[in-house]
Amino acid sequence: MLLTVGRVDLAENDIQSILKQNPKDAEALAQQSVLALTQNRKEEAFTLAEQAIASNPKSASAYTALSYAEQGRFELDKALQAATQAAKLAPHDAMVWARKAELELALGLTSDSEETVQQAEKLDAELERTQTVIGFYHLQQMEADDAKVAFEKALKLDSTSPLARLGLGLAKIRNGDLEQGRQDLEIAATLDPNNSLIRSYLGKAYYEENRNPLAEDQFRLAKERDPKDPTPYFYDAIKKQTENNPIEALQDLQKSIELNENRATYRSKLALDSDLAARSASLSRIYNNLGFGQVALVEGWKSVNTDPTDYSAHRLLADSYSARPSFEIARVSELLQSQLLQPINMTPVQPQLGEKNLLTLQGSGPNSLSFNEFNPIFTRNRFTLQTSGLAGSNDTYSDEVVHSGLWRKLSYSFGQYHYESGGFRPNNDANADLVNGFIQTALTPNFSIQAEIRHKKSERGDIDLNADGTFDKNFRIGSDKTTYRAGMHYSIAENSDLIASYIHTDGQGSSIISDPNDFSDSPEPIQLPSFNINGNQGEIQHLFRSNYLSNISGFGFAQTTLSPIDFPQIKNATSHANGYSYNYIHYPHDVDWTLGLSIDSLEQTENTPDFTPKRFNRINPKLGMLWKTKTGSTLRGALFRTSKRSLITNQTIEPTQVAGFNQFYDDDTSTDVWLYGVALDQKFNSHVYGGLEIVARNLNTPINITDDDGNIIGNKREWHEQNYRAYLNWNITSRLAANVSFHLEKFEGDGRSSVAHFSPFIYNNL
Repeated sequence: MLLTVGRVDLAENDIQSILKQNPKDAEALAQQSVLALTQNRKEEAFTLAEQAIASNPKSASAYTALSYAEQGRFELDKALQAATQAAKLAPHDAMVWARKAELELALGLTSDSEETVQQAEKLDAELERTQTVIGFYHLQQMEADDAKVAFEKALKLDSTSPLARLGLGLAKIRNGDLEQGRQDLEIAATLDPNNSLIRSYLGKAYYEENRNPLAEDQFRLAKERDPKDPTPYFYDAIKKQTENNPIEALQDLQKSIELNENRATYRSKLALDSDLAARSASLSRIYNNLGFGQVALVEGWKSVNTDPTDYSAHRLLADSYSARPSFEIARVSELLQSQLLQPINMTPVQPQLGEKNLLTLQGSGPNSLSFNEFNPIFTRNRFTLQTSGLAGSNDTYSDEVVHSGLWRKLSYSFGQYHYESGGFRPNNDANADLVNGFIQTALTPNFSIQAEIRHKKSERGDIDLNADGTFDKNFRIGSDKTTYRAGMHYSIAENSDLIASYIHTDGQGSSIISDPNDFSDSPEPIQLPSFNINGNQGEIQHLFRSNYLSNISGFGFAQTTLSPIDFPQIKNATSHANGYSYNYIHYPHDVDWTLGLSIDSLEQTENTPDFTPKRFNRINPKLGMLWKTKTGSTLRGALFRTSKRSLITNQTIEPTQVAGFNQFYDDDTSTDVWLYGVALDQKFNSHVYGGLEIVARNLNTPINITDDDGNIIGNKREWHEQNYRAYLNWNITSRLAANVSFHLEKFEGDGRSSVAHFSPFIYNNL
């Protein structure tokens, strides 16, 4: 009772009095262990708990004290074992069962915690601790109303409980009542003024209310109360970034990453890895704000390798790839993976998907709830409207409007995008309209489904920029298509996830080209037949994570049918099946190895008498290495083979990169590619970053090669690409950053003229 009201000195005197009479009193030793732990004497607390058990192996109090001591030593699994033993020794003690439930919630053992919580309530529903744990169980299930009832009951039983008051505030925030929830967090901070965690979440609540000076005060107090807690540094970094102070934000976020392992008191190793991946993704966004694009990508690749299920890291890569030529498939594929893995959230799906998301900070941070991690709670019920517009010379106009909302276990997003430009030369105009609708619901905390519909209508002339300045005066291309997508995500266990995607597209396309023998000046363009295109693509993938090995395995099937509108009897069909398995070996501690294999099988047929079906099967090995040294260096290397797949919308859930080297470029379908890459990224200090990257790609494209008389003399084209990149980034002051970069591309290929087959592979990408 003395410890409960904070009279540590008097409690210690009583404990010493008991131990003088009986030095082996298990109850007194257990109390002394807990007391030592509250004063951060962790090893002493552990020793005292072991002494208590040795004195009385049947003491539930001794094992409960050991559970706290093991938790203080970052041994959550052993802490749960001790709490389980305490429950066996005292099966009728509700407090012991509540303690066990706390640890199960911290470890993400949802089904186990449900049974334990029910047992604690059955034994003593009038115990404050029991109701508090019940509240956090419901909160972890995103059942905010039930959580609110439990916390209110706990406070009726003990109005001085800071933990119950914290939970009540979080439940109200989850339901969209930010002001009332923040007031409860203020009361919790008053009840326990030295609790760093409570102050961190109170500061976040102030930040959500745009009361940044008050938020800053709470983050400062939290850092003072517990200098080893990464939480206040993380939220302070987000606040500083939104205040246009990215360099100081960078420093705080780096500190948060450095301290990440200290949350092992409350989080499992897998959860800590997920937290680290989320923090690294946020760090990458700050690098992007500073113009340090390559450093941002390196952090993004690290995040994905650390935790392939982190949706924020995949979204970061999707945004970052938008500025890189030939990365269109990688960009939209990373976006798809992010959408399938994301929890219910307020991140809008923008019709113009190349744009960076303006609300990504709202979902930054750890994605999974536990007994002392509540970041997802702040994704609360609300609605947003986001608009942007652009006007420029050459009759250039653009607008985008996106509305998104979240209500309990349902989130949605609707938007439209329009772009038009007359261009800067003849036949350089472009016009595009996009409409997008997205909806997602969590049927259970572990199972969510989603659906999306996109309609795109576009027409353009020759917008390519050639080095010699030539262009095609006649080339026109247009398309009008609708895409339907459905997806699901099932979290089988803490370390096992299943995602699936199905895409269907219907559309029409048309194009005009110049005579291939006189591409830029032909007075008589060739009008190709307008066509209908219909396609279906299904994929399923399993993601497994452990401390030393992660695996991503899956398979898919795509089928496309192309037929001229005026000749529907002529159909060109393509079937493409693929399978893959990627193993990420985290050994030793600072090295991530990628060992993988993919298989592609493609068949193209046409219902014309003289057409011979085309088939190929390829096995593609993958090897990659990413080494993060203690000196601040990141060394990457990769060697792998890929086959350009026929993708309905250029999207796939297969991993897009190996050790940070992109697999899927905008090559012609069925192109066989070997890639060799090596890179070194160096953090010289907290202000200066630099690096080098060399990538070579050898391509074989199935295409007819002709001589000057038009005779076919070959059926494939060899092509070699070399890319050299170098960069140097410098945070000069807290308000000034500079960067310089170098990029050289070299291309060598077959010098003979070539004629492309106008197949569904080409039309498919319009």
